[in-house]
Amino acid sequence: VTREHLISLAKKSLKNARALIEEAELLFDNRRWARTVFLCHAAGEEFGKAVQCLSAAMDHARGVLDFAKFRRKFLSHRSKTETIRFFEAMVSPEDDHFIDEIKGLGEEVPVLLQGRNATLYSDIFSDGTAFAPSDVIPEEMARDALGWAKGRLAMAEALIKPIVESDVLRAEDDELKKNYDEFMAIM
Repeated sequence: VTREHLISLAKKSLKNARALIEEAELLFDNRRWARTVFLCHAAGEEFGKAVQCLSAAMDHARGVLDFAKFRRKFLSHRSKTETIRFFEAMVSPEDDHFIDEIKGLGEEVPVLLQGRNATLYSDIFSDGTAFAPSDVIPEEMARDALGWAKGRLAMAEALIKPIVESDVLRAEDDELKKNYDEFMAIM
């Protein structure tokens, strides 16, 4: 896998996230609340994949990309969700809460994933009550999820897309490694 493959994959992940949000809007307009929420969550995972690809492209340039590890994370719902939530916390204007948000991801992400499953699968509560996704996902939740997904799309358009469409990641390995090392020294 080349760096160009990873950049291409990041672009396709962003494109797919946009398409998922557009489809979520269609479902919302047709009162399909549960599936609206599901597609919004899936779009969030696509944004997470784009960020993972950027990181992998940098690792490739530095000669430290472990493709098997990258692939495992790339396929993991938890990892993709953690990645986009970490990225959101990192770029949030409320940076005085960054550490608290990062520490809370371990508890937040499993809840998000459990909620994701409730938007797609029928299940049973511990008291024996059976439910379908349409029984437990209200319109307000779908509206909130769609708003959040659109916010993520705006963030990706402003912060991720310019990187994958520029020549920054296409620099020679030595130049990119030098830029990375300089950036990390500042951090």
